Amino acid sequence: MQLVMAVVVWFASPADPRPAPTHSYPASLRSVLTLIRTRDVLRHRMFLGVVNMAGFSLLWTSIAFLLAGAHGSPYHFSDAVIGLFGLAGIAGAMGAPVVGRFADRGHVRRPTYLMWVIQLAGWALLLADGASLPVLIAALLVFDLGVQGLQLCNQVAIYALDAEARSRITTAYMVAYFAGGIVGSLVAGVAYQAGGWPLVCGLGAASAALGLAARSVFAGSRSGRAAA
Repeated sequence: MQLVMAVVVWFASPADPRPAPTHSYPASLRSVLTLIRTRDVLRHRMFLGVVNMAGFSLLWTSIAFLLAGAHGSPYHFSDAVIGLFGLAGIAGAMGAPVVGRFADRGHVRRPTYLMWVIQLAGWALLLADGASLPVLIAALLVFDLGVQGLQLCNQVAIYALDAEARSRITTAYMVAYFAGGIVGSLVAGVAYQAGGWPLVCGLGAASAALGLAARSVFAGSRSGRAAA
C-alpha cells in the first residue's frame, strides 16, 4: 500500500514553484541545531513534548501488562482485546477541534495548562480504581484527550515561529518527542515489575506535574510571555 501511495504522490503532487534550495542537506541539519539554540519557545515546547510523550508511552506500554494479568492484575484479556483499548484515542481526536479553535485565535497558554490538568485527572482516575473496567476506560479517554490536546498546543506554538523553517522545526520537535516515547517505554517495564500499577500511575502523575510546573516556569520567562 505504501508503494502504491508513493507512486500516486509522485505523479499527482503539483510542482513546487519555489526555487531549488541552494544549501546542502548537511547544512539544513546543522541549521536545526541553530533553531534550537536561538528559539526559546522551540526548546520549551520540545521539553513539554518529551514529558508528554514519555507519559503517553508509560501508560500505553504498562497497560498491556495490566490487562494481560501481570503482577496480580484482575484482568486476563487476550492480545486482540488489549489492542481494542487503543480506541480510547478517539477522545483525543474528538477534542482536538475544540483545542484547535482556541489555538487558531492565538491562545495556547491556557489550553496548555488545561491539558496538563486533564492528564493529571486521568492519572488520578487510573490510580483510584485500576481494577474497575468502566473507570479504566473513562480514565483512558480523559488521559488521551489531554495528551493529544497538548500535542496540538505545542505544534501551534512552534509553527508560529517561522513559516519558512517549518520542516526543520518539525525535525527538532519530533526527534525530542519520540525520544520521550523511548524513555517512557523503558521506564514502564521497570516500574511495573518493581511496583505494579500503583507505581506506574505515581510516575505518570509526577510526569504530568513536571510538565505543568515546567510550563509555568517557561510562561514566566520573557519569551514565554511573548509566545502565549
